Amino acid sequence: LEDRTRIIRAPVERALDRFRGEKFNWIFADPPYASEHASVTLSQLDQSELLAVGGIIVIEHDRRRQSAQYCGSLVKTEQRQYGDTALSLYSYLQ
Repeated sequence: LEDRTRIIRAPVERALDRFRGEKFNWIFADPPYASEHASVTLSQLDQSELLAVGGIIVIEHDRRRQSAQYCGSLVKTEQRQYGDTALSLYSYLQ
């Protein structure tokens, strides 16, 4: 998958600027754990318009911090828990 994957280790604002105008089917975000950054990151991703129609955003966060059901034009479609970690999956409202 190396030829179809990009891993960026940077603050979300800087990473989003690098991809302006592009569209992605999958976006994985791992903001600082046990912080409020998951909701901020999700909001920034929604505003960036980087997600392709039918694409999915996966946000990793502490399971004790509930993720929003909706964020702008995104809706949580699923949440999975693994110990103290949760993965919330979002896509565009249909």
